[in-house]
Amino acid sequence: MLRIFKLKNIIQALLFLFIVGGCATSTPYQKTGFRGGYTDFETQPGIYYVSFRGNAYTSKETVIRYWHQRAAEICEGSDKYEIVSQGASSTQYVVGNASNIDTVHKSRAEGYIKCKK
Repeated sequence: MLRIFKLKNIIQALLFLFIVGGCATSTPYQKTGFRGGYTDFETQPGIYYVSFRGNAYTSKETVIRYWHQRAAEICEGSDKYEIVSQGASSTQYVVGNASNIDTVHKSRAEGYIKCKK
């Protein structure tokens, strides 16, 4: 019985560390998920809307780099697209409780690209 209790505690501790550790990392380059990522769709033939949203641990520079990476993937090369419009911003959020208040910034890059022929 003692072994089962210890194993259960170890599993719970590992699960807790996995959840907390997974949340405290920057957004990876990925399709939009819980921690952010890219979204894109074709608005007209050859013109795409591209967006990348980061979490509080992802720098604005990384968000912009991932935006360009997605644009290059869509048009099959970093020299195969032109930017029609693009912008990047950070939104500030207040988090915490009455005794511990903090602010975090979440960056986003979005815009339109045109694939070159």
